[in-house]
Amino acid sequence: MAHTAVGTEKAPTWSRENNRSRWGLLLALAIDNFGSGLFLPLVLVYSVQVVGLSVGLAGTLLFLGTLIGLGAPLVVGTVVDRFGPRRVVIASQLIQAVGMTLYFLAGAAGSGAGSGRGTAVALAVGGAVLVAAGTQTFYSSLFSLIAAVAGDGPKDGPFAHVDMIRSAAFGLGALLAAALLTWLDTPALRIAVAVDALTFVLAAGLLWRLVHVKTARDRQASATAQAPAHPAISDEAGPHATDLAHSATTSDARTAPTSSPASSPASSPASSPASSDAAVGAAPRPWRDRPFLILLVVIALTGLATDVHLVGFSVWALERLHAPAWVPGASIALLTGITSTSTALVVRWTSGWTRTRTVAAGTVLILAWCAMCAAAPSVGGGWQPVWLLASTVVLAVSAMLVGVRVMAMAEASAPVAAHGRYMATVQYGFNATALLAPLLVGLFAVALWLPWAAVALGCVGALLLLPWLARRLPAHAVRAQ
Repeated sequence: MAHTAVGTEKAPTWSRENNRSRWGLLLALAIDNFGSGLFLPLVLVYSVQVVGLSVGLAGTLLFLGTLIGLGAPLVVGTVVDRFGPRRVVIASQLIQAVGMTLYFLAGAAGSGAGSGRGTAVALAVGGAVLVAAGTQTFYSSLFSLIAAVAGDGPKDGPFAHVDMIRSAAFGLGALLAAALLTWLDTPALRIAVAVDALTFVLAAGLLWRLVHVKTARDRQASATAQAPAHPAISDEAGPHATDLAHSATTSDARTAPTSSPASSPASSPASSPASSDAAVGAAPRPWRDRPFLILLVVIALTGLATDVHLVGFSVWALERLHAPAWVPGASIALLTGITSTSTALVVRWTSGWTRTRTVAAGTVLILAWCAMCAAAPSVGGGWQPVWLLASTVVLAVSAMLVGVRVMAMAEASAPVAAHGRYMATVQYGFNATALLAPLLVGLFAVALWLPWAAVALGCVGALLLLPWLARRLPAHAVRAQ
């Protein structure tokens, strides 16, 4: 497919055939993220001030809940492939609603003594585990649902719109949480928990009533029924080979090969490693798809910057640089404001680029952000806050270039027969960044430049891997068509 100059080609967007489901999905996700923004920034404060836990115990419960939740993607993908992503996303929100209800009950029990205190701890443990498991289930199935609602073709535009809606809604929830805490203190924490639980239920209800999509099994069966007979596929075709036969005559850009033999995963010498599953017709397995696994590594390496910023910027700016107290809040607001209003524009402006090229450009900007942060201690006087906010703008632009494109590459690389499993596996890339970010922030105790150097080193690794991916991922995953 010929590509026009940057910014002149129409960006990939939603299918017009499913408007009700699209708007229902966006509304449900907005409500979901508003509730999360209302409570997540206050979860530790609530656990300490209302439930009555110590800071150490509250932190331990959150860590244990997160650790247990990490097992969810291992099973969620298979469930999505079997029953469809809509039901799994709805179930994830109901699980989180139950978890938030347990948190609310723990707050009520925390005001007592003796056995009431033990009940509060038990309820808080249950709440932390259910919320973490529900969250992991949600993110492991969400992008499969977005892809199903978006319809055929590249998903860059739909992913960008969802990112914007979710970012804006989360920011509004966080602002309201700050206001409630200022005006009402402890009662506000109880209100935040109750509202968060209700938003999960409301979002699940909207998805149930308004969003209707075909499952991956339905799409595959339809493609199989329409497809003529194809030659047998050899073992060397790789994990995408089974989809090649099913999708040769369908318009689904996620699985259809390009017309050029050189770009076909089955015929390219740079295709994925051999898989015995493909030979016997079994669903491909993401853990045996080397290019896909390398893509997960790139997702983790390029995602470190945003997580390190969210986790460590406040401590670094206030404790190490002695910046004005308003700087961290302004930085978070600026990052949220830019990404929630401009992501779709960036996707449109770069629609003539390959996805790997866009990710590479964003990664270079992350390197620039690392250099700006490392140099911040040497910026003197009143210019330091300006410098820090300027670095936030650079980070925001890099996030808009990288985030949507890596997810679009992952989605386009996922075979129809195992789409849920592939997209659930992507969650481990984000989990890796969430676990590594606090460790990198701890390096500030050694040297102020060390965390930035670690993030930059990861970006260099990603830049080295991107050309390899460009040659080995399916052609339609590298270049949106």
